[in-house]
Amino acid sequence: MTIIRLHANALRLQLDGTPVPVEVTASPITYQGQPAAVVFVQDVTERKRLKDSLQELNRSLEQRVAWRTAELSLEVAERRQTEERLRTSEQRHRDLVETVPDWIWQVDEHGIYTFSGPQSRDLLGYESEEILGRTPFDFMPPEEAQRITSFILPAMMRGEPIQAMENVLRRKDGRLITVETNGVPIRDAAGKLRGYRGLDHDITERKQAAEILRRSELKFRTLFEATGDAVMLLDETGFFDCNETALRVMGCASTAELYALHPADLSPPQQPCGTDSRTLAHARIVAAQTTGSQHFEWVHRRADTGESFPAKVTLTALQLEGRPVLQAVVRDLTERKQAEIEHAAIIATSPDGFFIADRQGRLLEVNDTYCRMSGYSRAELLCLRIADLEAAQFGEEFERQLAKIAAQG
Repeated sequence: MTIIRLHANALRLQLDGTPVPVEVTASPITYQGQPAAVVFVQDVTERKRLKDSLQELNRSLEQRVAWRTAELSLEVAERRQTEERLRTSEQRHRDLVETVPDWIWQVDEHGIYTFSGPQSRDLLGYESEEILGRTPFDFMPPEEAQRITSFILPAMMRGEPIQAMENVLRRKDGRLITVETNGVPIRDAAGKLRGYRGLDHDITERKQAAEILRRSELKFRTLFEATGDAVMLLDETGFFDCNETALRVMGCASTAELYALHPADLSPPQQPCGTDSRTLAHARIVAAQTTGSQHFEWVHRRADTGESFPAKVTLTALQLEGRPVLQAVVRDLTERKQAEIEHAAIIATSPDGFFIADRQGRLLEVNDTYCRMSGYSRAELLCLRIADLEAAQFGEEFERQLAKIAAQG
């Protein structure tokens, strides 16, 4: 019997008008002696529902696959971008580590080096591989390691950063250097300390320069205080430093008292030449700043008693910490002037002839007795040489002997 499918998705209406999906098939038969057909109608509602559900499921699955494929493509792109950023970051970090002049290092929680930058070669004379597995204390003299251990280990146990810690390291060749160490703690996701990362900066030359400066300043201060002359430093605002002798000579009870005074305040209103002390002091200061130094005699006045005294002053222009200053050295000539007066009185009243001559035999000073002995006036004698006054056979020899004496000081 031949079966013919007439409609695979036909619809039949129920009495209430509800459509029902059916599948209609027919076969030819002979019915009551006549050709006829038998028709089979099968309700396929459930099959259609299952088919529709399967199609919807396929569409949903295809959509999910499409979405997931897009997500995976995005993830792959993001991963590639992340990997590229990571490579760029690693290259930047590598370039930084290799080019920075300071030694970059990392230690674990036990203080053992787990990373060492290539600068260790220049700083310590060790290759990076020789550093790994050792501790910072392995590169310190024993006494330095003990000193650093006493205060750095407690700080590291508390997870505190290392800031500007100066320490001494021994290079591979045995030479000692001074470095400044800075480091930050490394912590895991739980906040537990896992080590330190930091860098060492070589400050050996800076320390040496500072030591040289310290010694120089100590030497200067020792000379400054030990000299018997008054030494004062002044700038455009006035005095700002002095030694103890300056306080004693100028009659000041403290440095604050001296610093509050102008140089002219330590002088009488006028100098022996008749010029106002303030005007002349300003002129001397300007001249020293212009030429580098000035040497002159001056009359000072003590701040406590108002007593005037003669002095020899030397002004020297200096550069101190990048600014121009003047150093004033004042030598009290009171005793010397008094001795000169007494000496002049003795010479003037001496019954013996007296004169002073230089190495060339020129007369510089004579007393009245020598004037009477020679028959010349004082003014005439000061224009002559010894050879002009002595017999020809003795004059030149006398000058040679006098020059020899003068050369001996």
